[in-house]
Amino acid sequence: MNNFLTVKKEIKKTPVVESFPLKNQGVLVTELYNEKEMVRCREYEYCLQENLKNPYFKEIHILYQTTKNHDLKREHLYNRIYSISQANPKVKIYFIEKRLTFQGIFSHANSRIKNSVIVAAVADTYVESGIEKLNNLNMDNLFITLTLHTAKHHTHNPHLAPNCQGVYIFKTPIQADFFTNFVWSTWGSDNRIVAEIDRSQKYKIFNPALDIIFQEYHSSHIRHHQPRKIVPRPWKAIHPHLSTFEGIPNVFPWR
Repeated sequence: MNNFLTVKKEIKKTPVVESFPLKNQGVLVTELYNEKEMVRCREYEYCLQENLKNPYFKEIHILYQTTKNHDLKREHLYNRIYSISQANPKVKIYFIEKRLTFQGIFSHANSRIKNSVIVAAVADTYVESGIEKLNNLNMDNLFITLTLHTAKHHTHNPHLAPNCQGVYIFKTPIQADFFTNFVWSTWGSDNRIVAEIDRSQKYKIFNPALDIIFQEYHSSHIRHHQPRKIVPRPWKAIHPHLSTFEGIPNVFPWR
């Protein structure tokens, strides 16, 4: 009950997203599943609603993890996002049978979202500000990974951690002929994808998280990670910086 009250209190504090001139509208891609904890469902739904307000996204693709012949009508979170999709055609739901991998993200983007800017973001994040900086940016040969901001909903951990990202921005088609067959949004995955892209030498990697701000909303602290399922090394990280996109980014090994 205390968690529920906390969620409601924090929701009232969030400002309405202001509109801005649109160019090269992007597509948000995220993953959801049958979350059974109501407070966690509310966090996911809140982030979805906030991202829907942002005019940068022309579509939001939800890759929903389920199994064949499963009765989706009994899943609270699915019913909520389905209701949202019926009210807003920007939201599109696709079904997957296993945890989403980076390979799955790139495959979905290349096959279904042609010649577009893709913003792949974990489901408990939303844009707070700065995404309009992508409007005039040539995304060819760029791969952006963003460190998440936590201060708004996590007063105990207000700092940006360069080893932890939750948003990945690129343009289709992405040439993903490097190793990508590992689950995203799990321990080590963000550092492994940076290492793989850096090793491929096909994309410049940036982390302009100082002024393209995504807030993480995970006040419930509910996690379903299995500690032993850590994506193996090599790992690399990149310090957050401003969106000047000049010079050589500081990609460094992460131990």
